[in-house]
This record gives sequence, structure tokens and C-alpha cells, in this order.
Amino acid sequence: MSEPLWTYEDVAAHLSISWRTVRRWAGESRLPIIKVGSLNRFDADRIRTEAAGGLLPYPESAPSASEEVA
Repeated sequence: MSEPLWTYEDVAAHLSISWRTVRRWAGESRLPIIKVGSLNRFDADRIRTEAAGGLLPYPESAPSASEEVA
């Protein structure tokens, strides 16, 4: 039996990013989504493969100390 499809939260936990970033990337077609009715889901195997191969977008880097606003 194949693994169930992942939610935004599942992908976020696997990639160590926020679910909001996953949602934004999915909306920008930067992550492969599977539509299930009105819901977006993600193929766990494909996310793992693309993450391991460096094919997924990188999270935006945090601002450096000199770029932070006081």
C-alpha cells in the first residue's frame, strides 16, 4: 500500500520550513501539488526525492545582523 498524501504541515515538517512557505510555494507552482477535490495534497515520495536531489526551492535566508531593522 502506498503512503498517504501529505498535507501542508507534513511537507513543512519534512523540509523544516513553515506551512505558510509550503502554501506559498505551492501557489507559485514551486512544489508539485495533487488536487483532491478542493484540497491540495503532496506525494510524499516525490517530495522526498526532490528534496534529496536538491530540486526543491531553498527557503529564503534570514536577514543578516547588518540587514535587520532595529
